[in-house]
Amino acid sequence: MLPLIPVLKRNKELLTLLLELLAQERSVFASRDTKEIENVTIQKKDIINELELLEQKQYSILTKFGVINPKKPIAGAFKAWLDTQESTGEIYILVEQCESLLLKCKSKNSANERILSTLRRRNESMLEILKGQNKKHRVYTATGASKPVSSKHTIGNA
Repeated sequence: MLPLIPVLKRNKELLTLLLELLAQERSVFASRDTKEIENVTIQKKDIINELELLEQKQYSILTKFGVINPKKPIAGAFKAWLDTQESTGEIYILVEQCESLLLKCKSKNSANERILSTLRRRNESMLEILKGQNKKHRVYTATGASKPVSSKHTIGNA
Protein backbone atom coordinates (compact mmCIF):
# COMPACT_ATOMS: atom_id res chain seq x y z
CA MET A 1 0.00 0.00 0.00
CA LEU A 2 1.30 3.44 -0.95
CA PRO A 3 1.68 6.12 1.73
CA LEU A 4 -0.61 8.45 -0.23
CA ILE A 5 -3.47 8.62 2.26
CA PRO A 6 -2.04 11.46 4.43
CA VAL A 7 -1.20 13.48 1.31
CA LEU A 8 -4.65 12.96 -0.18
CA LYS A 9 -6.37 13.79 3.12
CA ARG A 10 -4.47 17.07 3.36
CA ASN A 11 -5.23 17.74 -0.29
CA LYS A 12 -8.94 17.25 0.45
CA GLU A 13 -8.74 19.59 3.47
CA LEU A 14 -7.06 22.29 1.40
CA LEU A 15 -9.56 21.98 -1.45
CA THR A 16 -12.41 22.27 1.06
CA LEU A 17 -10.80 25.41 2.50
CA LEU A 18 -10.30 26.81 -0.99
CA LEU A 19 -13.95 26.17 -1.86
CA GLU A 20 -15.05 28.05 1.27
CA LEU A 21 -12.62 30.85 0.50
CA LEU A 22 -13.95 31.18 -3.05
CA ALA A 23 -17.48 31.52 -1.66
CA GLN A 24 -16.21 34.15 0.78
CA GLU A 25 -14.41 35.93 -2.06
CA ARG A 26 -17.69 36.43 -3.89
CA SER A 27 -19.23 38.21 -0.90
CA VAL A 28 -16.06 40.26 -0.42
CA PHE A 29 -16.33 41.48 -4.01
CA ALA A 30 -19.84 42.69 -3.21
CA SER A 31 -18.58 44.63 -0.18
CA ARG A 32 -15.73 46.20 -2.24
CA ASP A 33 -13.46 46.21 0.81
CA THR A 34 -9.95 46.28 -0.65
CA LYS A 35 -8.27 45.13 2.58
CA GLU A 36 -10.54 42.10 2.76
CA ILE A 37 -10.04 41.34 -0.95
CA GLU A 38 -6.29 41.44 -0.41
CA ASN A 39 -6.59 39.19 2.64
CA VAL A 40 -8.64 36.61 0.73
CA THR A 41 -6.16 36.75 -2.16
CA ILE A 42 -3.23 36.05 0.17
CA GLN A 43 -5.07 33.13 1.75
CA LYS A 44 -5.88 31.69 -1.69
CA LYS A 45 -2.24 32.03 -2.74
CA ASP A 46 -1.07 30.22 0.42
CA ILE A 47 -3.50 27.35 -0.16
CA ILE A 48 -2.50 27.01 -3.81
CA ASN A 49 1.20 27.00 -2.88
CA GLU A 50 0.61 24.23 -0.36
CA LEU A 51 -1.40 22.27 -2.93
CA GLU A 52 1.55 22.52 -5.33
CA LEU A 53 3.90 21.21 -2.64
CA LEU A 54 1.54 18.31 -2.00
CA GLU A 55 1.47 17.59 -5.73
CA GLN A 56 5.26 17.35 -5.76
CA LYS A 57 5.20 15.09 -2.71
CA GLN A 58 2.58 12.86 -4.32
CA TYR A 59 4.63 12.69 -7.52
CA SER A 60 7.75 11.65 -5.60
CA ILE A 61 5.80 8.92 -3.78
CA LEU A 62 4.35 7.62 -7.04
CA THR A 63 7.77 7.55 -8.71
CA LYS A 64 9.37 5.92 -5.67
CA PHE A 65 6.86 3.06 -5.77
CA GLY A 66 7.02 2.67 -9.55
CA VAL A 67 3.53 3.88 -10.40
CA ILE A 68 5.00 6.66 -12.55
CA ASN A 69 8.20 6.26 -14.53
CA PRO A 70 9.99 9.64 -14.50
CA LYS A 71 12.19 8.65 -17.47
CA LYS A 72 9.27 7.65 -19.68
CA PRO A 73 6.23 9.50 -18.35
CA ILE A 74 2.93 8.23 -19.67
CA ALA A 75 -0.17 10.42 -19.52
CA GLY A 76 -2.78 8.83 -17.29
CA ALA A 77 -0.41 6.39 -15.57
CA PHE A 78 -1.78 7.27 -12.14
CA LYS A 79 -5.38 6.91 -13.35
CA ALA A 80 -4.56 3.54 -14.87
CA TRP A 81 -3.00 2.42 -11.59
CA LEU A 82 -5.97 3.78 -9.66
CA ASP A 83 -8.37 1.78 -11.83
CA THR A 84 -6.62 -1.39 -10.69
CA GLN A 85 -7.35 -0.53 -7.06
CA GLU A 86 -10.54 -1.36 -5.18
CA SER A 87 -13.29 1.18 -5.77
CA THR A 88 -14.07 0.99 -2.06
CA GLY A 89 -10.45 1.58 -1.07
CA GLU A 90 -9.55 4.73 0.85
CA ILE A 91 -7.16 6.03 -1.83
CA TYR A 92 -9.76 5.61 -4.58
CA ILE A 93 -12.45 7.38 -2.51
CA LEU A 94 -10.11 10.24 -1.54
CA VAL A 95 -9.06 10.80 -5.15
CA GLU A 96 -12.70 10.94 -6.26
CA GLN A 97 -13.55 13.39 -3.46
CA CYS A 98 -10.56 15.58 -4.37
CA GLU A 99 -11.57 15.58 -8.04
CA SER A 100 -15.14 16.53 -7.12
CA LEU A 101 -13.92 19.36 -4.88
CA LEU A 102 -11.55 20.55 -7.61
CA LEU A 103 -14.40 20.78 -10.13
CA LYS A 104 -16.45 22.81 -7.64
CA CYS A 105 -13.47 25.11 -7.01
CA LYS A 106 -12.98 25.63 -10.75
CA SER A 107 -16.65 26.49 -11.17
CA LYS A 108 -16.66 29.00 -8.29
CA ASN A 109 -13.38 30.51 -9.47
CA SER A 110 -14.79 30.95 -12.97
CA ALA A 111 -17.89 32.69 -11.55
CA ASN A 112 -15.66 34.95 -9.42
CA GLU A 113 -13.56 35.74 -12.47
CA ARG A 114 -16.66 36.92 -14.35
CA ILE A 115 -17.70 39.08 -11.38
CA LEU A 116 -14.23 40.58 -11.11
CA SER A 117 -14.16 41.29 -14.84
CA THR A 118 -17.51 43.08 -14.60
CA LEU A 119 -16.31 45.13 -11.64
CA ARG A 120 -13.11 46.02 -13.48
CA ARG A 121 -15.02 47.21 -16.55
CA ARG A 122 -17.39 49.24 -14.36
CA ASN A 123 -14.46 50.88 -12.55
CA GLU A 124 -12.73 51.68 -15.84
CA SER A 125 -15.95 53.24 -17.14
CA MET A 126 -16.28 55.39 -14.01
CA LEU A 127 -12.66 56.47 -14.31
CA GLU A 128 -13.26 57.49 -17.93
CA ILE A 129 -16.23 59.58 -16.80
CA LEU A 130 -14.10 61.27 -14.14
CA LYS A 131 -11.36 61.96 -16.68
CA GLY A 132 -13.91 63.37 -19.12
CA GLN A 133 -13.06 60.92 -21.88
CA ASN A 134 -15.48 60.39 -24.72
CA LYS A 135 -16.75 56.85 -25.36
CA LYS A 136 -16.44 57.48 -29.12
CA HIS A 137 -12.65 57.64 -28.92
CA ARG A 138 -11.91 53.98 -28.21
CA VAL A 139 -9.72 51.32 -29.82
CA TYR A 140 -9.58 47.56 -29.42
CA THR A 141 -6.75 45.92 -27.53
CA ALA A 142 -5.05 42.63 -28.37
CA THR A 143 -7.37 40.80 -25.96
CA GLY A 144 -10.50 42.13 -27.66
CA ALA A 145 -11.35 44.65 -24.96
CA SER A 146 -11.57 48.33 -25.76
CA LYS A 147 -9.73 51.23 -24.21
CA PRO A 148 -9.95 54.99 -24.54
CA VAL A 149 -7.57 56.86 -26.78
CA SER A 150 -6.56 60.43 -26.22
CA SER A 151 -7.93 62.73 -28.92
CA LYS A 152 -4.39 64.09 -29.28
CA HIS A 153 -3.24 60.81 -30.79
CA THR A 154 -5.97 60.16 -33.36
CA ILE A 155 -5.32 60.01 -37.08
CA GLY A 156 -7.60 63.02 -37.62
CA ASN A 157 -5.13 65.29 -35.85
CA ALA A 158 -2.16 64.13 -37.91
